[in-house]
Parts: sequence; structure tokens; C-alpha cells
Amino acid sequence: KLRLDLDDLQFSKNYSMYNSFFKTKLCLLFSSLELSRRPESDGIIVTMADPGPFKSNLVRDVPWFGWVKNLFSASVDKAAGNILFVVTSDEAKKTGTVFKEKQEYPLTSYWKDTSVSQRLWSITETLIKDTQSH
Repeated sequence: KLRLDLDDLQFSKNYSMYNSFFKTKLCLLFSSLELSRRPESDGIIVTMADPGPFKSNLVRDVPWFGWVKNLFSASVDKAAGNILFVVTSDEAKKTGTVFKEKQEYPLTSYWKDTSVSQRLWSITETLIKDTQSH
């Protein structure tokens, strides 16, 4: 199971192209879930859309992997349709939810762990402040 190492968010200790990609997506998920719980987002609907794997050139530097991935992936139009569903459907207007293939996707117990999302939020704020002060 994929877990975040909150002490190595920039992958300086343990870098792998694939793990880093998936962990950044996990960071986006946790940040979105935390935003949906924040009082300052009251009245804002925060919904996540997982387009699933789709045909693209994102892995062009690893030709064999890109070829295999594209063999089993959806078209760009189908992936875009999944995203557009979340943006336009009344069914998807529930804050703090994830949609995959136009269906609400259940949150795992790890995703529901507010201690992870709150700590990630705090670390992110610190990183942003440190960047702004330089």
C-alpha cells in the first residue's frame, strides 16, 4: 500500500520515478481532502476526479513502458469525460469526495486519516513560506 513519507516529501532520501509520481498524486488527494475540511473553504465544493490511466506521451522517456501503458489505457476523450462529469454533474457536487469513472470512489481509512492531511498541509505551508522568504 502506498504511503507518504512526510519526512521526505521531496524524495531526497528515496527517489523512484514511479513511486514519486504516485506519491505526488497522493499528496494532491490529501491536500484536497484537507481543503474540503478547512473552515476557509466553507461554501466551496472540493471534489477530486481520477481520470484513470489514459493514452499519452507522459512516459515517452521510457518507451517500452509507455507502449504497454497505452495498450491498456483509455482514450484521452474518455479520461476528459470523467473529469467533465465531476465538473458538470450535480451528482458530483459533494465536497470531500473522489470520483473515478463517473462513480463516487470510497475513501480508504488511510485517506480519511486527518492527522496525515493536517501534517501535510502544515509542511506545505512551511515550504511555501520558506520559498517566499528567499
